[in-house]
Amino acid sequence: MKRLWKILGAALLGVGGCLAVYGNQTIGGYPVQYTIRQFAALAAGLLLCSGLTFVPFRKLEKYAWTAGTFCLITLFLVLFTGSNINGMQGWFGPVYGYSVQPSELSKGPYVLLLTILACRKDVQESIRFLHVCGICFLFTGLVMLEPDMGSAILFFIMGAIVLFAAGFRMRYPLALVGGAIVSGFIFILSFPYALKRIKGFWDPEFYAKTSGWHILQFRYTMANGGWTGAEDPNAMWSARYLPLAHSDSAFAAVVEYSGVAGGLVIIGAFLLASWLIRKAALSASTETRQVFIFSAGFFPLIQGFLHIAVNTTLIPPTGVTLPLISCGGSSLLSVMIILGMIFSASEADLTERTGTASAFPCK
Repeated sequence: MKRLWKILGAALLGVGGCLAVYGNQTIGGYPVQYTIRQFAALAAGLLLCSGLTFVPFRKLEKYAWTAGTFCLITLFLVLFTGSNINGMQGWFGPVYGYSVQPSELSKGPYVLLLTILACRKDVQESIRFLHVCGICFLFTGLVMLEPDMGSAILFFIMGAIVLFAAGFRMRYPLALVGGAIVSGFIFILSFPYALKRIKGFWDPEFYAKTSGWHILQFRYTMANGGWTGAEDPNAMWSARYLPLAHSDSAFAAVVEYSGVAGGLVIIGAFLLASWLIRKAALSASTETRQVFIFSAGFFPLIQGFLHIAVNTTLIPPTGVTLPLISCGGSSLLSVMIILGMIFSASEADLTERTGTASAFPCK
């Protein structure tokens, strides 16, 4: 019965996201078309979520390497056979109007694989760190080649979070962060558009017609929303000028139509979800389950806060969506897959010990 309530909760979250897509006036005259696509992705996502919920977590652990290898293969193949959208070759399709982004669908298996490697207490800590780093750099390296800096940042961050949740000494997560910074510099040198984005971020007025345009539109859009949102016909900045307002700039578009109040509701929902994820992790029966629930649960949350940080111009544009709110089938599928895996991990297995694993540091 608990599983059914969890699936119902996931369905309600997904429906809320679909309704948000329908209410997003930035998608022009096709809200029904976009919403139908989003509901189709939700239906597929709920099937996956339901199936994963009823799979024992030990089975997911058993096939983690198989799933991880499959994800790596898709990330490799998309570089040669994928579609180029907005300068990034990261999608398969479209087929009948639908595209699949393998970097999104890889998030759940990626965190599970890192968790298994990080929680092997029969292996020396430094060796486990190297194993985690190897998997982390494999996934992020392929994502960076698309090039998708936003997703690469997320994959690096989640590697550090897994190390922290698994009780590694702080020098190890910090070392991974240092590797991410070095990789970031290499990325900037390899792809000139990244350097242009940074220049536009630091001085958007000077680059107002080029790389600073997006930064300025973020500011104008949210300022137009005020405290309670702009009313028609004034609430049109995001629809006319804000790039990718239905996906990468969704938070700014929401703030224009619902104001600072609407933005605070979204931030509050993410903070509440953070507390619930920590609570669920602490109640899990083994350390591996605890680390996975904590890390996988924070994947969409970190992505959400990264999206908000970009939209509020705290950091340069990275091109990540706002989970459940942005229009995008792969992003929605990713969240549902992660929820299904978390639901599986939260169900106690009678063959495993019960109680709270004392090594979990997030108490």
